[in-house]
Amino acid sequence: TCLDQDGKLDGFYMEQGKLYYAYAEPEYYQMEDGQLKAKYPNYFTYRYSNSHDLSGYRYRKNLCGNQLTWELTDGVLRISGSGAVWNYPEESPWWEERNTIRAILIDKGVTRIGKRAFSGCTALTSVSIPEGVTEISSSGFSFCSGLKYLQLPRSLAEIGNSAFASCNNLKEVYYAGNTALQTAVKIGTRNDALTRAAITNNSTF
Repeated sequence: TCLDQDGKLDGFYMEQGKLYYAYAEPEYYQMEDGQLKAKYPNYFTYRYSNSHDLSGYRYRKNLCGNQLTWELTDGVLRISGSGAVWNYPEESPWWEERNTIRAILIDKGVTRIGKRAFSGCTALTSVSIPEGVTEISSSGFSFCSGLKYLQLPRSLAEIGNSAFASCNNLKEVYYAGNTALQTAVKIGTRNDALTRAAITNNSTF
């Protein structure tokens, strides 16, 4: 494992018999007993078992899940790949640019929106969650104050606490399921902005 000229962590390291790749700003790692330790491992590491073939691996600093990458171009944030978007204990990788994000495009292979993943994207006006996503974790879209239109998939089973907290401009929710959203999906607390919106079943936009 190495530190680049700006003090950023960039490289591989071993911990408890597993090989990790990590990339992070200095505030997300620490030294303990002479060893480099990740403060939030799931935030910025990509894990491999010892038997994994690393011969073709290239450093990828745009990970947002074990098999997911992100790219932000001209206000469009694209999440590509498959699996769950990581939980973020503090700031997501695109946090500093959150107010410029006008659209979020999520691949159909995504299965979960992690905690605080898209929190604070104030310029976002609409978002479509694709089929295959089963959970929107707590604070996933909190404080997206410009959000007006939301598409939710039939596959959705749970919406975490405060997932849509302070999304006070949310007007219309299109739910692909046939039954009422509140019946089909477990909705956590502090999601009043979601439940107050006009919800249309068996519909998309």
